[in-house]
Amino acid sequence: SGVYSPTYNINFFIIPKCACTLTRQLWFFLHASDMIKDTPTNKWHNICNDFLPIKSDVPGYIVTRNPYNRVVSMYTNIFCRNIPDFSSCRDHFREIMGPSTFSFINFCHYLSICKQRNWLHINYHFLPQIKYVTENVFLPSLKSNVIISSKLVNIKCPEIDDNSPQT
Repeated sequence: SGVYSPTYNINFFIIPKCACTLTRQLWFFLHASDMIKDTPTNKWHNICNDFLPIKSDVPGYIVTRNPYNRVVSMYTNIFCRNIPDFSSCRDHFREIMGPSTFSFINFCHYLSICKQRNWLHINYHFLPQIKYVTENVFLPSLKSNVIISSKLVNIKCPEIDDNSPQT
């Protein structure tokens, strides 16, 4: 899925778990004049209801993520945080895996089984990024698009010596 901005003549293609909340919020800020509604449906998830659909003859951008980091993010956000909106994901996991615990190893095994089943009945957050890129019928030639790879940035804080003088 994605959205189009007539002001900037650009498409934004959305891949879940690839900085999409941040980029959607940025889209709202930069493209507010392009909204097709007076009030946004939801600034984080229903952006496609608030802006024009993507245009096939216009370049765009898509944000991708290291697949391993993306899987860890899926697991921690959907299974560890126990968010009520994702209860159907946990139910599907139990349906496939039986009474297995929600361990990371079991989650990876669950994804492997879902892949073997051609991703049937799986939550869209779990689909591989490549499905969003290669199977998006609206995605124009990749030559005219920008693919941005999101990176995790680890910022180390300086060590504090408890014996050092306080200023």
